Amino acid sequence: MSEAVVQAESRAVPADALGDVCEQGNGSPLILLHGLSGTWHIWKPVIEHLKAHHQVIAPTLPGHHGGPALSTGVEPSVAVIADMLIESFAARGIHSAHVAGNSLGGWLSLELARRGFAKSVVAFSPAGAWRTAADYRDVSRPFGIFFVLMPFILFLTTLFLGFAWLRHQLGLQTMEHAERMPESDFRDSLSALGKTRILPALLRTMGRDGPIAAARRSRYSDPHRLGRAGQSDSVRALRQADDRACAGG
Repeated sequence: MSEAVVQAESRAVPADALGDVCEQGNGSPLILLHGLSGTWHIWKPVIEHLKAHHQVIAPTLPGHHGGPALSTGVEPSVAVIADMLIESFAARGIHSAHVAGNSLGGWLSLELARRGFAKSVVAFSPAGAWRTAADYRDVSRPFGIFFVLMPFILFLTTLFLGFAWLRHQLGLQTMEHAERMPESDFRDSLSALGKTRILPALLRTMGRDGPIAAARRSRYSDPHRLGRAGQSDSVRALRQADDRACAGG
């Protein structure tokens, strides 16, 4: 793949450091992109298995807790975050890589493929493929509510996050088995949501700019998605309409 096709589509955001990032292993580069309001730490259970085969790079996304900040006055959007990722990887000498992402990270993975950066994509429950505005509201509204209420949720649940049933209920929006997360990791994930300051603005631009922009069909030789947020994992073929993935948010 020619490096000439790999480029940021907007120059409003300068190249930036990756911020809080985990980099381990040797081999072909594999980028892991977490979901909305998360951090790279969500990938910890799988990094150990992947680093034997790849140079694994798991950044915390721009605008998220521990990730690089957006430039003053820049409106957060999927396109802007993709710009920053491409420019940051280019500064490291990485002009193409395998990419895997979950939720927002899944949307970004497909966006990086559309731009010619991704050699291959695995998108777990990718965001950005709703069919109607009502579908998007159903997905985005709980994130907005949790963002506003998170200081109170953390205060009220601090003594009770050790109970698996509570972790399960609080995590239903994003995963089926939140009770399997260690208490400390789950608390950190809640805290990260509350500290993702760009979240309200990003939710607005995701609704404005979505669904996922079309990509050439030939770029995906075997298009599939894995599962759907909050449901059991399963592999389903992507039914494409005007070359858009039809995965749930």
